[in-house]
Amino acid sequence: MTISIDKEEISIVCQGLLDENSLILDPTVISNYFNSVDKIIVSFWNTKESKTGEVFDKVLSAQQVWGNKITFINNNMTPVEEIKHQEIAMRANLYNQMSSTLFGLRECNTKYCIKVRTDEAYENLQPLVDKFCSFKNKDLNSKAIVSGNMFYRAQKYSWKHAYHISDHLFISETENLLLAFENLCNLIKGDNTSKLDTYIEQFSNKNMGAEKSIGFSFLISNDLVDSIDQMSSEIKDLTIKHFDFVDVNDLGNYICKWNSAGRTYSNILPNCQPIATTNKKNI
Repeated sequence: MTISIDKEEISIVCQGLLDENSLILDPTVISNYFNSVDKIIVSFWNTKESKTGEVFDKVLSAQQVWGNKITFINNNMTPVEEIKHQEIAMRANLYNQMSSTLFGLRECNTKYCIKVRTDEAYENLQPLVDKFCSFKNKDLNSKAIVSGNMFYRAQKYSWKHAYHISDHLFISETENLLLAFENLCNLIKGDNTSKLDTYIEQFSNKNMGAEKSIGFSFLISNDLVDSIDQMSSEIKDLTIKHFDFVDVNDLGNYICKWNSAGRTYSNILPNCQPIATTNKKNI
């Protein structure tokens, strides 16, 4: 028995800041996404600088074309001063990123979900879906994430890079992602309900960015590990079983952003470099 995934079984959760420059508001980007998925959920926040009139017009246009197949969720984020672990929340805008993803996942009613960002675009997501299917077919009972290769470091099998997937683009079962992001958000808020609470020392480390946070939470939240000792001693086995990546250069035309460094990676925009191919053997 092998699995294959029909587009009717997949939704996209597209999260991030929504402004007049957001690529998810481009009709061509939306149309390309719908070649691989059945529904798009845009879970976003605005800033005072956003040109809300222009954004509203683009949102309305998308809804007129696609109807209830595309949903926009405007999130009121919890103020940082009301969050217990502020040092984690403020690390690369971590809380807003995790919360907007979580709010989108809560509206996702398909078995599988692809997470993308509002400021990025991929022409063809089918290779990501196909890679996930082939990975799952190695072990139909496994719980797994397949991400893009931008910032993917997990293949190095070291504690420094342990479970360091890409937080920009990934696919998994919706219920498994929901558990991971619920626990991450609850940990940051400090409401003492998170399965991650006993791992607060690891999540408080300044080197624990969004990428590792998602990987760690996925393993812990889905009961794939039971201690930090297991996570540190079985890095290679756990990584091989639960994580893999697809090269975004196989996804047609794309635009990816590294905002904190002010960089844009693309194979179509002038003066931009493509993302380097990740080689599993090059560790």
